[in-house]
Amino acid sequence: MLADIIVASEEARIGQPEVTVGIMPGSGGTQRLPKAVGKFMAMKMLLTGRWISGLEASRIGLVSEAVDDAQVETRAIEIARSIADNAPLATSFAKEAILIADDSALEVGLAFEHKSFLSLTATDDFKAGVSAFLDKKKPQFSGR
Repeated sequence: MLADIIVASEEARIGQPEVTVGIMPGSGGTQRLPKAVGKFMAMKMLLTGRWISGLEASRIGLVSEAVDDAQVETRAIEIARSIADNAPLATSFAKEAILIADDSALEVGLAFEHKSFLSLTATDDFKAGVSAFLDKKKPQFSGR
C-alpha cells in the first residue's frame, strides 16, 4: 500500500491475514487499508484475515488495475512510460498534491495545489506543452 500505482495479476492473493495467527497487521496496515478501501471493507479484510484476488482488489480500489498474470510487467512498464512522457515538474507537483490530500485538511491541499499550479505556469515545460497542443504536436519537456 506504499506504492503510487499497483498493477496486480487477476489471480494474485492479497490480504492481511495476521489475525489468523494471533497478531495484528503492523507497518501501517490498519491505517492505510481503510484509506484505500474504506472502513467497512477494511474491517472485513483485517478482522477476518481472508485473502482476496487481484481482480477483487481492483474492484475495491486496493490496486490500480488487475491484468492477466502474463501482462503484469508489460502493463506496469506501459504506465511508467506514460508517466515519463509527461512534464516532470507537473508530474512531481501533482504527486505531491495527491499525497498532501491524503494526509491533510482540504484547505491545506487546495492551497498547495493553487500555489503549485501558478508556479507551473512560469515553467518552460508549460510553454512547451501549450505550444505543442496548439501545433497539434507531441511536447518535448525539459524539466524546467
